Order: sequence, then structure tokens, then C-alpha cells
Amino acid sequence: MAENLQTLFDQAQHITFMTGAGVSTASGIPDYRSKSGLYSAKFKGLPPEYLLSH
Repeated sequence: MAENLQTLFDQAQHITFMTGAGVSTASGIPDYRSKSGLYSAKFKGLPPEYLLSH
């Protein structure tokens, strides 16, 4: 299987990986929605309209 995957990578012009939030948080990248996430740290209290327009 690894050889087949390597062949696909070698022949591809573009490669995209789709992952979930667990991949980034496990590696130390902060999430958005947890108690210590980016929203709580930087944007708490701001209305959604502000966040969507700036």
C-alpha cells in the first residue's frame, strides 16, 4: 500500500489533506471554541456581526 501511495504522490500535480480539529490541537495549535481557545482569549464579548465584518 505504501508503494501505491508513493506512486500517487509522485504523479500528482497537487495534494490536499483534509483533517479535523483534533490533528491541530494534538500538535499544540490552539483551537477556536474551547475555554482556552482563540475566541475566549481574543474575541469574547464581541458581537458576531463585528467578527464577520472585520
